[in-house]
Amino acid sequence: MKKNRFADLIIGVLMVLLGIVVLVLSQGLAQAKVGLGPAGYPRAVAIIMLVLGLVMVISTLAKGLPRMTWQPDRQAFLRVAGTVLISFVYLWLLNRIGFLFLTPFYLFALMWIFGYKNLKVAALASIGSAVVIYLLFTKAFMVFLPEFSMF
Repeated sequence: MKKNRFADLIIGVLMVLLGIVVLVLSQGLAQAKVGLGPAGYPRAVAIIMLVLGLVMVISTLAKGLPRMTWQPDRQAFLRVAGTVLISFVYLWLLNRIGFLFLTPFYLFALMWIFGYKNLKVAALASIGSAVVIYLLFTKAFMVFLPEFSMF
């Protein structure tokens, strides 16, 4: 696999910026008495993103300033566009259908878009991942996820 240091630098900078934005936006969220809660979890993820982004930027710049190289790739563009599209649909439907019912379909679609061939394993992994994430958030982090509601 060919390494693109310029892309690493850009992604690292974007991760740092996104981490800062999430830290700032999470300031207004409620603190939980038990678990990470609504404010703690985004802050923890933001700090991890910030640190990893800084590591990525520093390790890339330590090897010298990278040259900008970019070649359009139709397949990669279609994968990114598909991911963005289904992510917006997922977010739009999340409060209507609920996390536990919608997430396996979302994860399966992502695996299919990125070319995973074994659809039975993809289906089982999607369902299993959604259940584990749901239990982790609701039981360990005390962060309640959207649930299915008819009204």
